[in-house]
Amino acid sequence: MTLIEAAGTMLADSKLPTTFWAEVVNIACYVQNIVLVVKPHNKTPYELFHGRTPTLSFMRPFGCPVTILNTIDHLDKFDGKANECFFVGYFFNSKAFRVFNSRTRIVEENLHIRFSENTPNVVGSGLDWLFDIDALTRIMNYEPIVAGT
Repeated sequence: MTLIEAAGTMLADSKLPTTFWAEVVNIACYVQNIVLVVKPHNKTPYELFHGRTPTLSFMRPFGCPVTILNTIDHLDKFDGKANECFFVGYFFNSKAFRVFNSRTRIVEENLHIRFSENTPNVVGSGLDWLFDIDALTRIMNYEPIVAGT
């Protein structure tokens, strides 16, 4: 129950759509294992498992706007080298962050990130399709199927 409440609060605060539910539950579990103190031992689960206190300097708010350096695509001389993204989690096998790339519409791991923590998320401030299901279905060329009797 604590995990679901934390995930719901993080998702509501980020103003991202519910399609990111799995990502927010994953990061809520990660944060609770690092931050919450177990009462009998007076330590976090991370301290009990690893024997040392966790480093919290890399922690960022879920859903905050970020820009990533585009190192994958072949860019012309005057093309923009940064993509607008949203922070959606931590990559557990390396120091990379998981971000949702608004241009390619995929979640990817990236190290070349600049966080914009002071820029608040506003519903509708990003791409229209991210918050509008009708725009999303138009982009996907979704044709509804009408069930006959």
